[in-house]
Amino acid sequence: MQSLASQWPPGELPAASSSRRGRLTFLALSLLAGAVAGLVTGLTWSRISSPPSVPMTRTGAIFGESQLDQQVGVTFWYLVLAVTVGVGLGFLCAWRRFRYGLVAVAAVAISTVAAGGVCYWTGVHVFGPDASAQLATATVGQRITAPLDLGTRIVFLGWPAGGLAGALVAIWCWPRQVPSIVPTRGELAPSSPGAPAPDALR
Repeated sequence: MQSLASQWPPGELPAASSSRRGRLTFLALSLLAGAVAGLVTGLTWSRISSPPSVPMTRTGAIFGESQLDQQVGVTFWYLVLAVTVGVGLGFLCAWRRFRYGLVAVAAVAISTVAAGGVCYWTGVHVFGPDASAQLATATVGQRITAPLDLGTRIVFLGWPAGGLAGALVAIWCWPRQVPSIVPTRGELAPSSPGAPAPDALR
């Protein structure tokens, strides 16, 4: 009888036929994809955000309440990017490897967590304003821009939430038609010990 694996199109074998090595490779690639997405998102976050700035005085740069309110916009843009990129990562992980089942769910979590961490770190320490360097060379009257920061860490949840939403969309789009396996007449077995063989019925 023709094997079950031969009935499936290439790249769509059931989860049971996926090797452990393939699953680990898939998780590693998901981690790498999340890191790259986080790097690009961190750069984007630093470009579209407008952190508060104040003029340098003889006593230093003092950020008041009005400037701190501007930090809400920085946090908002981080949340928007987290949800948007998270949806893309979740959809990609769940759609490309739907046959892995729970491993795909783990890949969504790994990729979004990695993206969130890389995005925040690079946005704050690599692409964002460096307040210490500004203060070291600033003169009176020169404006000092505050570094990127988040008003609340709750917005980190935007990454897994977006990933979950993207994965659900991908799951909804999964192929649902299972290929039928119809044995040939010669492969049909008698239904009972006393029943005649298929060839004897002709």
